[in-house]
Amino acid sequence: LVDVDDTPPVITLVGDSYTTHEAGEVYTDLGANWNDLVDGNGELVGVGEVNVTVPGIYTITFNHTDEAGNAAAQVSRTIQVVDTTAPVISLNGDAVVTHEAGSVYEDENATRTDAVDGTGVVFGVGEVDTSIPGTYTLSYNYTDEAGNAATQVTRTVQVVDTTAPIISL
Repeated sequence: LVDVDDTPPVITLVGDSYTTHEAGEVYTDLGANWNDLVDGNGELVGVGEVNVTVPGIYTITFNHTDEAGNAAAQVSRTIQVVDTTAPVISLNGDAVVTHEAGSVYEDENATRTDAVDGTGVVFGVGEVDTSIPGTYTLSYNYTDEAGNAATQVTRTVQVVDTTAPIISL
């Protein structure tokens, strides 16, 4: 009488079968374990890719066949990559600028950084009238493709007239 191994191994996920993952963060799958009545047990590394720079749904699958050729039922994990993190705006230059009246004002703008949308320039909204001394505010805003709004950043431009008049004789 010969013993026949006709029982497939069983695969068990480590962690949940469905997980949500923040875009831009490194994803490390927890893997799975297999257990077989004859061959014992072991760890499995899944097959599949999770692109953390592109929100979407990804699948990692786990398979194992024992020494006798019995295939376990495939097990999978679904990973939903989401973008819920707001971008960050950083001013180029100072937050408060003093500018001489009568000369052209050129703003240094701001830079935005986002885990999914990357980096780019943010232009200030507002007006600086260099012909009238006073305090002006420029606002910098950005909302990423997922609808996450950055915290608004502002620059104050103080237009001053410190140039003495020239009297001709």
